[in-house]
Amino acid sequence: MRDIQYIECHSCPNACVGGSLTIENQYIARGKVLKIVEKYGSQPCQEREYIRELYRRNFFSQLGKISASPIKPLDDDISKAIQKMKQKQKILDMLPKIDCGICGAPTCETFADDVIKGLTCADECIILTVKKFESMGGNLCETAQKHSRKIQSRWESGKNENK
Repeated sequence: MRDIQYIECHSCPNACVGGSLTIENQYIARGKVLKIVEKYGSQPCQEREYIRELYRRNFFSQLGKISASPIKPLDDDISKAIQKMKQKQKILDMLPKIDCGICGAPTCETFADDVIKGLTCADECIILTVKKFESMGGNLCETAQKHSRKIQSRWESGKNENK
């Protein structure tokens, strides 16, 4: 590792089930792992000596070179990047920080990044949307029903005009 100037390492929250490359929500994944352990027990299925032999034969070794994959900055202009970081923090402060994944992002922080990058809008967070409707003085169902009635009456009046 002589040619490496900088390396950034992260520990995954909740071990592997909370890692950045997992596709399942970490709470659901953890629950599934606990059910598997409950069903099959916590003893490994494989013989330890067999696993040690595989290690001795470099079975788990990485073949080839791992190339660096730098993270793209929020903006090439440093002043714009700082502004975007401030915007991201404002969005993150509004989010529930429960990492539910309903919006499609694995974490609330990733969701805030996606909003700043223009990949999604803040309304995709269902919890923010519900709070928004509640602050408007009504709940989500009432508002949806009102809009539904308006659309239905417009459609019916347009249908009657065409007769």
